[in-house]
Amino acid sequence: MIRRRLETVAIRRRLADFQREVKERFSSYSAMAGRVRGCVIRGGAPGRRGAVVSKGDNELVRFDGRTGWHFPRSRQGGYLGHYPVDAAAAVEHVETAREQGAEYLVYPWHERFGGWNHYVDLRQHLNARYRRIRGGADCVIYALDAQALDAQPDLSTRAAQ
Repeated sequence: MIRRRLETVAIRRRLADFQREVKERFSSYSAMAGRVRGCVIRGGAPGRRGAVVSKGDNELVRFDGRTGWHFPRSRQGGYLGHYPVDAAAAVEHVETAREQGAEYLVYPWHERFGGWNHYVDLRQHLNARYRRIRGGADCVIYALDAQALDAQPDLSTRAAQ
C-alpha cells in the first residue's frame, strides 16, 4: 500500500512538471503566432493572399485585411493534413498555391514546424525564383507575385541559413 502511494506521488509530480511544460510551450507558440501575424501585416499591403505553413492552425492564417491560406493546401482549400513528402513535392505545392492566387509564402520559425532544413531544395527554389521580403526571428516571407514584390525587403539573413 505504501508503495502504491509513493508511485501515485511520483506520478503527480511528473504530471505537474508535464503541465508546466505544456503551458510554457503553448505560451511560446501563442506568442510566436502573434509575432508572425504582425510580420505579415507589416510585410504586405492589405488585400493580399498568403499561404502560411500552418499545420492547420487557423490562428496563423488570420490577418487583418489580408487572406491567409493553409500550406500545403488541399483541393478543398483547407490544410492538406500533412507536409509534402520531399522538397520536390513542396515546390509543387508552392507553385500550385501561386497559380491559385497566393501572393506570398510565410514560413514560421518554430519547433512545431521544423522541416526548413529538410526541404533544402525548396529553400533553394524560393531563393532563386522569388524575393524574400521579410525574414527574422519569427518567420520568413517570400513574395510569389509581382505585386507582392512591391513590399520593402527585410535585410535579415535568417532565411539564408
